[in-house]
Amino acid sequence: MTDSTVKPGVLLDALMAAGDISYDWNVTSDKMTFFGDIDALIGADHVTDGATFQSHVNAEDQPRRLQALARHNAAGGRFDCEYRLRRADGSICWVHDRGKIETGAGGVANRMLGTLRIVTERKSAEESQRDVAVYDALTGHYNQSRLREALEHALTHAQRYAAEGGYLVVGIDSMASLASAHDDAILERIFVSVGQKIEECVRTADVIGRLEAFRFGVVLSQCTEPGLAAVADKIKATVAAIPFMTPDGPLPISVSVGGVLFPSDVRTTNAAMHCGTRALDDAMRRGAGTFASHRQASILPGHDYDQEDIGASLVQALRDGHVAFAYQPVVRCADGEIAYYETLLRILDGDKPPVPASVFVPVAEQQGYSQRVDRYGLDLAIAELDLYPDLHLAMNISGLTVTDRAWLRRLNGAVAGRPDIAQRLIIEITETAELYDFEDSLRFISSVRALGCRVSLDDFGVGYTNFRHLQTFPVDTVKIDGSYIRGVAGNAANQKFIDTLLGITTAYGIETVAECVESQADLDYLLAQGVTYLQGWELGRPALTHPVLAAAK
Repeated sequence: MTDSTVKPGVLLDALMAAGDISYDWNVTSDKMTFFGDIDALIGADHVTDGATFQSHVNAEDQPRRLQALARHNAAGGRFDCEYRLRRADGSICWVHDRGKIETGAGGVANRMLGTLRIVTERKSAEESQRDVAVYDALTGHYNQSRLREALEHALTHAQRYAAEGGYLVVGIDSMASLASAHDDAILERIFVSVGQKIEECVRTADVIGRLEAFRFGVVLSQCTEPGLAAVADKIKATVAAIPFMTPDGPLPISVSVGGVLFPSDVRTTNAAMHCGTRALDDAMRRGAGTFASHRQASILPGHDYDQEDIGASLVQALRDGHVAFAYQPVVRCADGEIAYYETLLRILDGDKPPVPASVFVPVAEQQGYSQRVDRYGLDLAIAELDLYPDLHLAMNISGLTVTDRAWLRRLNGAVAGRPDIAQRLIIEITETAELYDFEDSLRFISSVRALGCRVSLDDFGVGYTNFRHLQTFPVDTVKIDGSYIRGVAGNAANQKFIDTLLGITTAYGIETVAECVESQADLDYLLAQGVTYLQGWELGRPALTHPVLAAAK
């Protein structure tokens, strides 16, 4: 028979070996007796009573510990609570306190036995995991996921209380040139510095988060349209005021800003992020240090369009089938032949000039019609490919559709078991689409390619391009943004960007399209560099005339 009696000395040795501390607390007299190295846990002070012990509990945790004790005393069971202890030297340690109260006559507590276990390392690890889930490791601001949550909360609050808020997207200008001239350490320091300057320009209640591609998102509560522009101007001026210092001397930095109001302009989180990014892209195309609101970016210069009229016309045109494709050829550099046509939607309204997608798509996104437009475009493309077996088409979809699983199911229903159609369809998504949801975007791209369709990353290079996207997203083609193509024959900085991009795409086996080719000089330069496809007015303008029918004449 084994002796089950444990001698006190052996029990104390076991506690010391485990690093735990047991206590016997006489609740009536408040005397506490500890078994283990309580002095090492607390510090120089010698703790002999409950009041002294409670004084070492971190002030923020004292109410929680007392409430847990009260609940345990009332309900029975076991006492279980984690809290912080402040040592005599001011340092903090976490303990896990488990025990049980013994009651006497009348159910009055008279004694408590328990054990303290130090859990500082575990709590630190948990806090680190929470930080990773909430904060960006480089800047210390919210990460993209947490920024999205903050934006969603602000939008919901604004809708519920009839308030107005704003969302800004801040991008560093000329990042492609900076990336070619400086190493990653300098780029990261620039980005951190810009984030700090943005923080100086907003209120405590506003939220800053890091987006992909060296951009920040800023959620502004209680913000009007003039206020949106004022904050953007303040951010631009603050960043530009003090040059960034490098080992080679001062480096001037500027930012451009895009903004959108909610809920007057957008009513969903995805729409706000998409429209803010679109506005920033528009600002950057206008020049460095520029601000553009979504309302400004929604309408093309030189056209007098009313957004309400556009929205109504779009709905009617979709209902009546008066939305058609304009076709622009994409030419294969290897043989000079047309490889496929990009389809560009147009609203047709009698003898009036067709309304281009660049006008009505932003309105569709704002008013919640973008998925409807993309469903219409998909049905139209599938019908074309079914009717003309030698036709190859590319169609653009909104960044909002990348996260629309209903659209993906519609594509699956149209091309599943139809490789003759799937292999002739290219789905173009903008590079900024993956900003909305990385996992959904990756799932979308993989699903589209699994169906046999090809995927092209459109507008590549707007703002700052993260070349790691080419390794992360399994796309077939990259379309270089036109801002790098126009005048490239005489632009050394853009040539450097294209040379870097072509080196990476060649290594990954990705084809490239140069859009907006508008001169023979640019065409000749791009041919010499080894671009896969060319597209632009020098090779063919978008036309409503059907290419197959035109070729048959």
